Amino acid sequence: MLKTKKTIFGVFFTIVIIIIASSFSTLIAFADGDVFSQISVGRYQSLVVKNNGELFAWGGNAEGQLGDSTFNSAITPRKTMDGIKAVSAGGDVSFALKVDGSLWAFGNNKDGQFADGTSGNNSSSPVHVLDDVAAVSAGSNFVLALKNDGSLWSWGYNFDGQLGDGGSSQRMEPYKIMENVATFSAGNIHALAVTTDGTLWAWGNNENGQIGDGTSDTKRDPIKIMDYVKSVSAGDNFSMAVKIDGTLWTWGFNEYGQLGDGTTTSQNRPIKVADDVASAYAGKCTTPDKWWENFGYAMIIKTDNTLWAWGCNVYGNLGDGSTETKFEQTKIMDDVSKVSLGGHHSLAVTSDGSLLAWGFNENYDLGDGTVQQRTSPVKIMAGISSSEEAPSMDSIPTPDPNAKTPAPVEVSKQEDKPVSGFVFTPVLLFSFIFILVVFCVCVVIFVPGKK
Repeated sequence: MLKTKKTIFGVFFTIVIIIIASSFSTLIAFADGDVFSQISVGRYQSLVVKNNGELFAWGGNAEGQLGDSTFNSAITPRKTMDGIKAVSAGGDVSFALKVDGSLWAFGNNKDGQFADGTSGNNSSSPVHVLDDVAAVSAGSNFVLALKNDGSLWSWGYNFDGQLGDGGSSQRMEPYKIMENVATFSAGNIHALAVTTDGTLWAWGNNENGQIGDGTSDTKRDPIKIMDYVKSVSAGDNFSMAVKIDGTLWTWGFNEYGQLGDGTTTSQNRPIKVADDVASAYAGKCTTPDKWWENFGYAMIIKTDNTLWAWGCNVYGNLGDGSTETKFEQTKIMDDVSKVSLGGHHSLAVTSDGSLLAWGFNENYDLGDGTVQQRTSPVKIMAGISSSEEAPSMDSIPTPDPNAKTPAPVEVSKQEDKPVSGFVFTPVLLFSFIFILVVFCVCVVIFVPGKK
């Protein structure tokens, strides 16, 4: 009888050990870096960077913009590179910035986006572009890159002066246009940059007043627009800026209410539309009846981490459960740490580590394994880290302590640090308690006491 009890106890003990080992393996795998540090959305592609530097991509890949050495679309996330700290997805081209400061490109090179002196030779494998880079922002067919010394460089298409070099000629190699730049954003055919003293500069196409100087004249050189700016985002034909006091200012085209002022009146100078804003994001949206034109939609994350959206919504890209254009600022959800807007779809990271996607999905844009359009956020992955954020081209500037005018204020965030240790979720905690109870019961029942 004692032998039988020992055998039963041995079986139970083995099962308990297997369960514990399995649980610890899950925890260790999570601790080893199964989290993400940055997201970026292009026209049809989506890019995410793991905290351990792994780059994953999915969506349309006709031009090789996923960087996986194929031209095959990916319905779910596909690993493409290692050692990455930041990404920027443009129209049909993508850029990855490595931790060593080297910048790499893949996808469409029709307008010299690879900056290697050539054009037209698309590549589905990463091509080395530039070194000593701190941040990058890809427009539709031109690129801006910030070097570690604070200088801003541009290359690519330039018909509308979006390179800011004073001309209109295409450049297939990087060209220096500014110094002392803190943060910047490349739009469709215009660009914005904030210098270390908080001054906002703009250049490029101005047909809809998106430069913000009170005119509709194209600007081929950077011109000053306003002071005390903390972050910017350039959309298709409108612009957004967050001041150091948390106020949001918008200007440009407004047919779909993308300025967020409740009207459809375009503005050629900045107007204040919101308070308590932490960051702003300008997106693009093409409607079926005007497929040749890009309209806009916008989102903001407020200081309480709520996500708000407005503008063009034909593909459900606002995430409010509908496809109706919103002229008023509409709350989408709570606890959002970051968001990225593309041509027709959106991605967001929530404070609990979830990656959500919604909008257009015919090109596998959302990475949810379907081609179903989503008008509300759907979870793609868990384990996103909202506290370990890679350098972003459209958000946080680095103030100059020697600047004479007030410098941009950095948005409060936790200090970057590696993810390590065990992460206990409620489910895992319950599992451990259950296992412990079972183990104790087994000991009491099957282990003989002293006689």
